[in-house]
Amino acid sequence: MDDGLKTLVGTLSGFFVGILLEPIRFQIAAALKRSSLKRDLYNHLGRIRFALARYKDLLDESAQPVSAPDTLKDPRAMLQQVSSDLFDHLFETEKRALYGIPEYEAFKALYQPVGRIRRAIDEGAAETELSRLSENFNSEADRFLREGILSTKRLTEATRIHRRRLASRMNKYYRR
Repeated sequence: MDDGLKTLVGTLSGFFVGILLEPIRFQIAAALKRSSLKRDLYNHLGRIRFALARYKDLLDESAQPVSAPDTLKDPRAMLQQVSSDLFDHLFETEKRALYGIPEYEAFKALYQPVGRIRRAIDEGAAETELSRLSENFNSEADRFLREGILSTKRLTEATRIHRRRLASRMNKYYRR
């Protein structure tokens, strides 16, 4: 076969394969983006859920005063992890991918009480108000988990990761 014909056949076949596969490439990229956003949101919600549970535990133990550098046992310090910044950022920058996530409505509903908790923290709300807002968040999250809207496995694993990280930090801090 002539070299010019080989080049023409190779070029045309590459062109047609590219035309056929281009829409599939976009669908794969969109699916990967949704998967990444979903993983990030579950991880963030796991951290928030852990921080709120730890806050509640520390409040129950807070009869004794907390020493100044001991932020690992300070209930208010645990609340610094509670924010809706990630969801707000994704909503502004990745709306299309975010809307494609099946759990989008549940994430949206859960980040509303997170925003209220953050505002209450910033305004210096009393512990009773923060506890009430925390309970609202947890009951809403539990409802989504019971109804199967959110993945119990993913959220539990994300919470477990943050629990292990705190345990590691505490071991390192108190071993000194």
